Amino acid sequence: MPTTGHTSAHRGLRRFKRRWRLWRRERAGGSDIAGAIVDYAEKNSYHHIVTGSAGLTGAKRLLLGSVAADIVTLAHCPVTVVR
Repeated sequence: MPTTGHTSAHRGLRRFKRRWRLWRRERAGGSDIAGAIVDYAEKNSYHHIVTGSAGLTGAKRLLLGSVAADIVTLAHCPVTVVR
């Protein structure tokens, strides 16, 4: 039987996923993904952003850029980048 904290964590995760899908449809259609993520976090008073990174280095990173690096640069709050 799940504990109360476990259940509320699942509810919170489901709520986050719903909001993320809605946001992604509305906002992330443009080319400034990092800016859209940071704007969303700021407008919704997020205190921390967690993002993933493909871990590209060298020429590949120069050619493809890095959304995670842009988020770190633009963010108003702490950012954790997970590889």
